[in-house]
Amino acid sequence: MRSMHIKHAVSLMALIAVTLLLASLSSAATQKKGLLDELGLPMLSGAKLLDEVNIPPGKLLDELAKEINGQLGMVDLKQLSTLTLSTDKTPQEVFKFYEPSFADPQWKVLARAVDRDPEGDGIGLFFSEKKGLLILVVSGSDSDDGEMTFIRMQGKIDTSKFGSSDKQMSEELRKMLDVTIPDGPPGKVVPIPIGRPISVPPSQKLVIKATKSDIAATILDQKTVEIRLTKRGVTDPGELVRVDDLIVLSLTPKLPVDEIDLPGAVPIAFDLTDGSLTLTTGPKPADKPARLSVISTSAPVTLEDFPLLSGTHMVKIVDAELNISFSKVQAGDMVISSTGDDVTITLPKDASVKVDVDVVEGKIQKQIAAEMQKDDPDHIVFQLGAGKAQIAIHAVKGNVIIKSAD
Repeated sequence: MRSMHIKHAVSLMALIAVTLLLASLSSAATQKKGLLDELGLPMLSGAKLLDEVNIPPGKLLDELAKEINGQLGMVDLKQLSTLTLSTDKTPQEVFKFYEPSFADPQWKVLARAVDRDPEGDGIGLFFSEKKGLLILVVSGSDSDDGEMTFIRMQGKIDTSKFGSSDKQMSEELRKMLDVTIPDGPPGKVVPIPIGRPISVPPSQKLVIKATKSDIAATILDQKTVEIRLTKRGVTDPGELVRVDDLIVLSLTPKLPVDEIDLPGAVPIAFDLTDGSLTLTTGPKPADKPARLSVISTSAPVTLEDFPLLSGTHMVKIVDAELNISFSKVQAGDMVISSTGDDVTITLPKDASVKVDVDVVEGKIQKQIAAEMQKDDPDHIVFQLGAGKAQIAIHAVKGNVIIKSAD
């Protein structure tokens, strides 16, 4: 979500980010029946299909369940489906269009938060006993078409967590949307301290939001994050807020970032618009990421000497190049979704990995000798070594290049 403010719940946005990334996997199955048809919802005029997938029970759904179970009333996630469409409508127009559908008695409107700004965003949460829990996310744009995404989750759900309606939300949903809660103080917002370590407890997650900044970052074996700038005297570096289990650093647009030192022991998420990101790890074996998530719009991303040794790491990138060179590949998962530009992956010669790549409009260039399990022009699967790690790449309108390190 490019312009979602803190008031729209950073905890919910982090959940949605992980959901969308995992839902973009090439191993996910295309819906046999359209999600809108299953939900009984109409198609918005002028909307164009970008992606529609279903994640059935399995390892990837298990990873997603770790993020979702315990939130939004979800007790045991069993299936997840997503539908992403482009639209020239504003968030307000989209929600107005679907208002009659959600007025049907089978649906309960749990929460809504919609920006009036045409470039803003909107979130709606809905529940049906038969059709499950539904999240509608609408992202506006001042130039290109915006996006609208339906996320449907099914499984065991505790409806007592919801409240009776969006006008009488439960405290849990109010907290996630940061709606004013009587006797509940909001997360304190303070300026980002520049050139000083910021403590990140092991139980928390770090989120960095940046617009039009070129960022060089290093993951180290430490429990703090520190931002250094190329210029002195910056009076407004951005905001720091701690909400639930998140620490969110929202950098001021065009902030002249020199380098960011990151804590490897906690999950890290980047939300980027324009600018760029170059990320590497320190020289010590312990300088490795616990879990990395990157969502980038028009911001090229380079991961240098990235060790894939454990955890699930995810990159979703739109209209920008992605380059990843792996120093080690022995375990863990890397999930990549790309739209509009090329993806280049460089693997070490001793990699132990299964690689699954599919493209919609583009070419796959495999410049590496490997045992092929599937070898179609638009979908390949191959294995190196024992195949202990997994890399999944789904690309729309872009080429995917897989090569071996020299």
